[in-house]
Amino acid sequence: MAEAIRKSKSYCLKSPKHPLDHFWRFEEQLRRRFGAFSLATGLVRGVYTDPDTHRLVSDMSREYTIALSEDRLDELRRMLAEEVAPLFVQKCIYLSVGGQAELVINANLRDD
Repeated sequence: MAEAIRKSKSYCLKSPKHPLDHFWRFEEQLRRRFGAFSLATGLVRGVYTDPDTHRLVSDMSREYTIALSEDRLDELRRMLAEEVAPLFVQKCIYLSVGGQAELVINANLRDD
């Protein structure tokens, strides 16, 4: 099963630009935990309505693909919520699992 992860730059709590070392740290986490990843060439353009501001947002994101078994999905979701979203100062991370989209909320912002 392939997982596509897009780190939204406009759906960011602070600056929409991220230092390269953040991406290197993220990629090292993917490699260590899941063994491998693929990074799409170029950036992916997305458009959405920010649920907090109700403004239309257009952003450019990197798209990663990870092949992993279904029993490791919760591990990936936890990593995105607890480590990746805070690292990139994101409200959430877009995750596509088998073609089904979901938003993984930054653990520091969840109400639970």
